[in-house]
Amino acid sequence: MRAEPNFDLVTRHRIQYLAGAPVIMNTLLAHPQRYKFQHPVEAVFGGAPPPPAVIARFEAEIGVKTTCAYGMTEMYGPVCTHHPDPDWLTADPPPTADALLAKRIYLSPDATVEELRVMDPETLTPVPADGETIGEVRVARINS
Repeated sequence: MRAEPNFDLVTRHRIQYLAGAPVIMNTLLAHPQRYKFQHPVEAVFGGAPPPPAVIARFEAEIGVKTTCAYGMTEMYGPVCTHHPDPDWLTADPPPTADALLAKRIYLSPDATVEELRVMDPETLTPVPADGETIGEVRVARINS
């Protein structure tokens, strides 16, 4: 992917929605002539979540609201997306990207998935829903 044509296309056609892998964020951030979009642009990134510093820079320097999606995006699209706690939106001072990603997230399944579980990656048993225990998001049941 080359950054320049993407900046040009998004600006010229006033593209409002982007989707892709986190490498796109880095490619656009690394371009020496990058600029901040002057119209609203939102992006969904799948795959391994980008580091919080990259998300913060992408939103601040390029002006794109970012959402991370989870699931086998190359197979059937994202099965769930990250939704911030509503209290984060009114926090004073607002939380930084580092703080947001360190907090518990809400995952909402899409139409293809009936149930998601957060599980211990080694034992494949559900982890406590305590906002502290780290686990891996797994599809528990698919809609048929």
